[in-house]
Amino acid sequence: MASDSFICSLSVWGLIYFTLASVFLRLAVVVNIQLAVVKSTKNASITELHYLLVATILPLLLSIVPACANLLGWTTHEGTCWFRDDGKSRNFIWQWFSYYMWVILGVLYSIVSILLIVRYLRKQKSEIQEDMEAAVPRIPLECNPLPHSQSADIIKQTVYRTCWYPIIPTISQSFVMVNALILTAKKEILFPVYLISIIGTALQGTLTAIVFANDPVVEESCGHFRRHLIKKYYYDYEQVQHLPPKDQNRKGSIASLLSNVSSHETTAVITSIRSPGFTAEGGTKINSMATNESIPITQPSFTSWFSHLMYRFVRRFLVREMSTVNEIDANVSPR
Repeated sequence: MASDSFICSLSVWGLIYFTLASVFLRLAVVVNIQLAVVKSTKNASITELHYLLVATILPLLLSIVPACANLLGWTTHEGTCWFRDDGKSRNFIWQWFSYYMWVILGVLYSIVSILLIVRYLRKQKSEIQEDMEAAVPRIPLECNPLPHSQSADIIKQTVYRTCWYPIIPTISQSFVMVNALILTAKKEILFPVYLISIIGTALQGTLTAIVFANDPVVEESCGHFRRHLIKKYYYDYEQVQHLPPKDQNRKGSIASLLSNVSSHETTAVITSIRSPGFTAEGGTKINSMATNESIPITQPSFTSWFSHLMYRFVRRFLVREMSTVNEIDANVSPR
């Protein structure tokens, strides 16, 4: 049977493995936040490599056992690739111990940990505000926030955004488990629940990408890279090439601006051949073969072209307003 092939079983194994790996990776994020924020302790012997090894090896072991037992393949109830004879009690036990149990435990632990983290942050915020109000009673904290309060808000915002990582499997895997329970109990499939479970599983990667794009660490890295590009290909380039400011001489061809490039130029030599019958001073006719002379012509190298193109790109898309330029200048310009 074509549907009950090796590719069918391999696709089921891949779904189980990558789902469990995703859950365990998010669980590692929650454990790390809980140890660093709530417990205020972080074991130096436990590094990111240990989290990564556990999150990759443990799902591999859990997913390879049913694959070796030949339990993965085509199902007649759903008409798709999943555990064989899906809906039977024996088969559901395998699903529970190799897949659903770990997803549920990861989701429950993530929920409890997130609640503890949020409760701890709220408690810390109230304690900090009380201490600052007691120390500076005459200054309204809303108008004059102290640096410690600002740092606490930044940390809270970072933790809140990071907590979205374990929330994603909580949303996406809930309907998957509900669909499995309905199939085992009633021996039938409720199409709305089944459809939502498929959509939730498919959207898990998209939701993770959205959370990752709004991660404070990613935003800080993008901002640092943007400042680096502006400093290297805008400020440093203008200083080396002695180019006019941004608001002057905006129009101009690439060749005109590349004419300023002198430090990165390579020298090409062409031979100028005088036409036959050319008469020099004094009436002496000079042979064309004897009057060849080498004239050095400068032509920009690839580095010069690339630096200039990057300069135009940074000036057009990254440095748009003078206020932005002044702000960046305060951060990256040499002092």
